[in-house]
Amino acid sequence: MDIRLLINFKMQLDMKKILYCMFIGALLSGESNAQTNNSWMELLSADKNHIATRTYTQETGVAWQDKIDYYDGLGRLEQSVLRYSHNNNNNMVMYQEYDPQGRTSREWLPVIFPNNGGKFILPDVVKTKATATYGDNAPYSRPVYEASPLDRMLEQYGPGQDWQDNHHSVKSDYLTNIAGTDTLNCIHFTATNASDTVMQISRIGNYATGQLYVTRMADEDGNPSFEFKDKLGQVVLTRQIMQTGGNKELYDTYYIYDDFGNRVAVLPPAAASILGSGSTTSWKSNTDATLLQYAFLYKYDSRKLQIAKKLPGCSWSFYIYDKGRRLIFSQDGNQHSRGEWSFSIPDMFGRECFSGICRNVLDPFSDPLLSSVVNASWYSGSTAAIGSGPYKGYSLSGLTLTSPGLLSVKYYDDYSFLGRNGFPIFTDAGVCYDASAETEGFGKRYSASSQDILTGSLTACLDEKGQSYLYTVMYYDDHDRVIQSKSGSHLNGGVEKDYMAYNFIGQPTKHKHIHSATGKTTQTELYSYTYDYADRLQTTTHRLNNGPVMTLVNNEYDELGRLQRNRRNGQANLHTSYTYNLRSWTESISCPLFSETLYYNDARPNQTNTHYYNGNISGMDWNVNGDKKRGYDFSYDNLSRLLHADYLENNIRNHNFNTSYSYDKQGNIVSLMRSGNQNAAYGVIDNLTLNYRGNQLIKVEDTASDSNLPASSMDFRNGTNQDVEYLYDENGNLIKDLNKSIADIQYNLLNLPKRITFNDTNKSTHEYIYSADGKKLSVIHKSSAENRTDYVGNMIYENGSLKRILVDGGYIENGTYYFYLQDHLGNNRVVAKSDGTVIQTNHYYPFGMSFTESTHGDKQPYKYNNKELDMNNGLNWYDYGARMYDPALGRWHVIDPSSEKYHGVTPYAYCNNNPIKNIDLDGRDWYLYEATGQLYYNKGMNQKQITFNDNLYTRVGANNMLGDMKDITEKSYDYEESVSLAQAHGYAINPIQYITSEDSREQPYTTGKKSVSITTGKIEIVNERYGVFTSDKDKVVGVKTEPLFTESLKKTGKLDILLTGGKKTNYVERNYVTYKKTKTEDKIYNAIGTLFGIMSTITTGKQDYRAVNVYRNRDDYSKATRGMGRVLNYMK
Repeated sequence: MDIRLLINFKMQLDMKKILYCMFIGALLSGESNAQTNNSWMELLSADKNHIATRTYTQETGVAWQDKIDYYDGLGRLEQSVLRYSHNNNNNMVMYQEYDPQGRTSREWLPVIFPNNGGKFILPDVVKTKATATYGDNAPYSRPVYEASPLDRMLEQYGPGQDWQDNHHSVKSDYLTNIAGTDTLNCIHFTATNASDTVMQISRIGNYATGQLYVTRMADEDGNPSFEFKDKLGQVVLTRQIMQTGGNKELYDTYYIYDDFGNRVAVLPPAAASILGSGSTTSWKSNTDATLLQYAFLYKYDSRKLQIAKKLPGCSWSFYIYDKGRRLIFSQDGNQHSRGEWSFSIPDMFGRECFSGICRNVLDPFSDPLLSSVVNASWYSGSTAAIGSGPYKGYSLSGLTLTSPGLLSVKYYDDYSFLGRNGFPIFTDAGVCYDASAETEGFGKRYSASSQDILTGSLTACLDEKGQSYLYTVMYYDDHDRVIQSKSGSHLNGGVEKDYMAYNFIGQPTKHKHIHSATGKTTQTELYSYTYDYADRLQTTTHRLNNGPVMTLVNNEYDELGRLQRNRRNGQANLHTSYTYNLRSWTESISCPLFSETLYYNDARPNQTNTHYYNGNISGMDWNVNGDKKRGYDFSYDNLSRLLHADYLENNIRNHNFNTSYSYDKQGNIVSLMRSGNQNAAYGVIDNLTLNYRGNQLIKVEDTASDSNLPASSMDFRNGTNQDVEYLYDENGNLIKDLNKSIADIQYNLLNLPKRITFNDTNKSTHEYIYSADGKKLSVIHKSSAENRTDYVGNMIYENGSLKRILVDGGYIENGTYYFYLQDHLGNNRVVAKSDGTVIQTNHYYPFGMSFTESTHGDKQPYKYNNKELDMNNGLNWYDYGARMYDPALGRWHVIDPSSEKYHGVTPYAYCNNNPIKNIDLDGRDWYLYEATGQLYYNKGMNQKQITFNDNLYTRVGANNMLGDMKDITEKSYDYEESVSLAQAHGYAINPIQYITSEDSREQPYTTGKKSVSITTGKIEIVNERYGVFTSDKDKVVGVKTEPLFTESLKKTGKLDILLTGGKKTNYVERNYVTYKKTKTEDKIYNAIGTLFGIMSTITTGKQDYRAVNVYRNRDDYSKATRGMGRVLNYMK
């Protein structure tokens, strides 16, 4: 049936008011019972200036969402009202006040008014309701401004009387540097190129007084930080101050630029401390140990493209670009020693067609592809030729590859690749479109065109036994949503089939997964999803084969949009409730089998905890399966690094599981004390001293005895006593751990382990097989016996037999469902059967090591952060996907892929040494814990939020720059690629090269045919470029990036996270995933994102509070917005 877009504008202009009433919806031709007039608008407060927007969320028009913005006589947003068609006419009202100068003075937390009909609520009524709702006399945020025409903010108070009465605000001071002082002095470093891979760093004195702008910030606990900028707006120094016992120590990170504004070096705190004093004033990067071990170094070509990079403790990496400034070749330190390059070949539209490794001899400093345009073209000759050649059906122009080995191949626009290059023929059930699925209610293929869509791919298995490929074929409906996917697995004859159905706004409603392999029992899963009136996930059910339907989760939300409770399988023992404080930080998680209480600025019953106002958790209590109440009191240093965790039982400290930590300037743990079970008693089980070369751990000594420890203890075992006990490769990966008797660790191209060899009597090994996109396929543990584990999506086999099936919030084993009961970080505390019977309990030290009092640890391996623990041969590492984590030492053994975002922190640190509120979801980045629901961003902090495991987590960037696009996009197109794509569609783009430290503003940029406004938040972008495209779906070509976050246990598709700090950014698209940013204009929208969010909610912006809607795919965006908006493409 025909879908028509109905947009109805009503405008009334007179001397007193301007009224824009708009509602957007899609009506089924001839079958709509939706209102086709504006009678609903007449019910609003006609005496107030307002804009009303209606968005239909159901095709017949019976479900909708209204947003009414009321403005005062000066055109300032005064009040916003949200209402829904299926919410008993409950309205969410948000109100803000202005001072006599027209500045925002108070922003009140949202409150609910029943039966309001979208009308304006008198301010005093809103205030009274807010005070009653939150049980606090200050349910609002308020700024304090400088008494000057600049109107600069001196303080920002968040909601809460305890914060406001006791002066716990985020404070700002605006200063200039003063040469020779301690906190306001800035050393002047310069960098010059001595040779291709040698850089000379020089100290030429201090910046003269008054030459730098300095911003001093102090968080809500008074912890200070400084940012120094030169007259070009370049950040030259960030400073944190550690205060211990009256002593003050500077933690400085210096940034050095060349004459063109390129950042060529970063000196983190340890390097700044060493190079900032002494008689030596010049150092070369190839000989100076400090630069080799700590510095970030960069080199650029004449086009200002980065051609070389050196990370701390690693060898140089190199990059080569073609004439179109597209990255074609890259080489890391390990590849350099092997004479090997990685390549990525795009087509004329900039879409990656194939990638792999080769053995070309290249000099990155000679710009070898400067005059070449490298392109892949799909072979258009005879069909027989499509299956021939080294590039799986593609031809290559612009260069010749030496001994190429393909790792991935991608196909677009049609399905002519089927039947060749490892794909089954088109009629094979393993790849062909299954029309019968349409009769089951799944999506229907749009067969007219697949133009501009990824239709298939080949991904190599990184297996030494010979190169093989996994195929994937995807079919789409008329909104470019994947409705069928057919994939090959690494099992013999393995095929994975997925079928999807969506609702009107693009949310998945049904998902069928069929797993099959030769000699294996076919497994068929059916997932069903329902959503509430605000489009939040309400229920997820699962059916395995012909078994009964199991309710995996049934969510309920409070009136403010926060998760209030969830139920699993209808079992009382699996019923979990959540409570929150004024700021919607989780206060308690309560379930008959597991309960947890968190403390922040409040006191626990015995008043033993320190009160923290900046979001650090000061204490926690937990109880498992009716056992004694356990707890920790936490203390932190000025950098929010965990110092002490004091253990309690029944609110009394007994020190049985105490821990304490100390750090060097890079955040490397230099001492660790841990108490625990010593069979019949408690005492110190680890008393570690850790020694480093740079950031790399080289030796650990333990003065605690291991002789009286239970066999299940995961404590550190002092296996040797040598000067160097840990060794690393050219990429900074650990290759020897003599304390664990690890003689060798080999890595694949992705810096993932390929083989771990132990120096024990059995010469034990762990062998890992991954696909080229980083998915773990197999692990083989060889010792006195051999055990093999195979991973096929959510199916896990052990020695050829199906062991378990992972599902949302748990797993299935031998036909029985098991559920995880988790704490605020997603740690699995209790594992219970679907009938509520407990089969495993877990207690954790702060950095993730298990107490020996945990029970039945061998029942299942997914524990801390819901990650898989490998205890074979005493390895005791957690697999996070991108890296392995050692909880006994509280550090990674592979360098952080995101280390350039956290210059001041060692690339081996876990969650910036604050594992109480941070979590690393995949080993690539760390996230700050927040409560689900109401969203807060406190100016001066750096928060970006996502929803995971029913909890809200916030992405944290150590550079304190929200909206920093370098922190956001993992892969995208550069300026020239954007130009070529845009010109192919009639657009031209002028460069935008010098956007530095830009506060929120909207600025037009000419793009040839038209002027496009780009709105940004607080940005630190130097010599970055934007690509600007038309928002016309049919004209968008090749706008694709890699996801930052993927829900690994859900089969409902990938969830990209993009954060943009603009005031009025409407729609931002990456990877056909679009993020709708409500026009908050810096107002409080604490719960809007949760209520309006399609699948998840994040906050963004350097200014006050934000809410963003996150859409799973392009069709979610199209359904919700009808395609209105612009497409922005950000370059890393």
